[in-house]
Amino acid sequence: MQIGSMKGNKLYIIGWFILLLGMGCSVSLSSEDYLAYSNNPERGLIKEKSLNSLHLSMQYRPVDYIIAQESRGEAITQEAYKKRKSELETSQYFKLRIKSESSPYIMEHNLVSLDDVEIRRQELLYGLRPRVKMVCGGDTLACAIHHVEETYGLAPFVDINLVFPSAPEGCDPQIIMEEFGFQTGTIKFKFNQEEITHLPSLKLN
Repeated sequence: MQIGSMKGNKLYIIGWFILLLGMGCSVSLSSEDYLAYSNNPERGLIKEKSLNSLHLSMQYRPVDYIIAQESRGEAITQEAYKKRKSELETSQYFKLRIKSESSPYIMEHNLVSLDDVEIRRQELLYGLRPRVKMVCGGDTLACAIHHVEETYGLAPFVDINLVFPSAPEGCDPQIIMEEFGFQTGTIKFKFNQEEITHLPSLKLN
């Protein structure tokens, strides 16, 4: 079978999954297809903003997304899924990507002084967590964990994992970030609870 035909078939299958979800049907996806579904910005789990030649994307990552990612394509058993889900479900997970659209190195984006490179790096590593929060309904939740995926500044982007305590059900979570060294000011990413809850499930063995 030709590669183009295989890709076309996969898109066709995922399209049917999306249609079934819209009809209120329960759909189970393999780990690979679950990640592909969630990584599609049209599904509503990724919110994006661009300013000052800087592109920022915030992705909501459900517990099933984390489990699918950790499985690395291997089959997931009911027992392993239940155990891992119980460990993860007390928190909510997001991934922030900050990407320069004008520089091959994110730390040099709109650089004024060479001193700013280390200042920005320290800000991302140690200063960001107290400046980001999740607001959901009447609750404001501090970021519990943030982890920078270190590229040592040798890429046009940097990825940051953010973990918050679970918010009350039924509210639309909003991530609010104060200025963090890139002259962005305060940025807000708002998610729709309906899009977060109406997701396919993971296929289990």
